[in-house]
Amino acid sequence: MLELADRYASEAYAARRGGSTPSRGTFFMRTIYLVRHARYQNPKKINPVRMKGFPLSPSGRSKATELGNYFKKKNIFAIYTSPILRTKETADIIGKILGIKPKINNLLIEVRTPFQGYKISYLHKNVKDVYTDPFHTSHGGETVYQIYDRMKKVIDFYLKKNKDKNIILVSHGDPIMAYYGFNKGKKVTKEKTFTSLVKPSYIPKGGVIKATFKDDGTLQEIKPVNY
Repeated sequence: MLELADRYASEAYAARRGGSTPSRGTFFMRTIYLVRHARYQNPKKINPVRMKGFPLSPSGRSKATELGNYFKKKNIFAIYTSPILRTKETADIIGKILGIKPKINNLLIEVRTPFQGYKISYLHKNVKDVYTDPFHTSHGGETVYQIYDRMKKVIDFYLKKNKDKNIILVSHGDPIMAYYGFNKGKKVTKEKTFTSLVKPSYIPKGGVIKATFKDDGTLQEIKPVNY
């Protein structure tokens, strides 16, 4: 199915470029690549979330370059990124290779949580699941459903805006996994927390999830492609 989707995308690309027109009755598949930012500098090992700073590390810049080369033959028309520095730098490196200037969309931002700035070691030891923790829920932390809703909103918008075009969205781990998990039929309950549901397949830094859509915007397939 992925090979078929790539063929339809290539035919659409050729038609827009003045090449051969797809045969009558052909339907187009569109692909959105959900990219998590690459590794970043974090010497104090804290949970930065939406904090300023935290540029990519040398290995992170190398990974972003690898991603840019991966996308060279994917007929990418646009790149949109979270406003956070580590995502912007990842998007900029990819964009430079592809000759595309990334645009910022605030809906792709990292989650809102009062645990921002906490030591990662403290969170691992004391917080079983951020989204059900009383401190998070009572201090304005986003719910998993709110995160999914904003990710769905931005993806639905770009499906309409960029019809028959492949695009890249550079975001963060939890927002990407909320969209992925819900579309894989996973549900968050009191007994099955977000953390326990996504842990086996959690997207690594520099990871890519490929979401393929039918012409009417219906999700055809969603799956990791490089991990």
